Amino acid sequence: MRECQLLATCPYVFIDRPPWSPKVTEADKETYCNGQYAWCGRYMVFRVVEWERQRRKLT
Repeated sequence: MRECQLLATCPYVFIDRPPWSPKVTEADKETYCNGQYAWCGRYMVFRVVEWERQRRKLT
């Protein structure tokens, strides 16, 4: 699958996690950043904001 287009700037990827959770962090990144990124909350908000921005340009 493709990577999320927000991966390079996503703060979720760079959040400091406790040392006991690296496997959880990697699993989350695999699921939301390299897999089903359409389920990621940040990606959903990005899509709505971009849609609204494009809609306002057309009016």
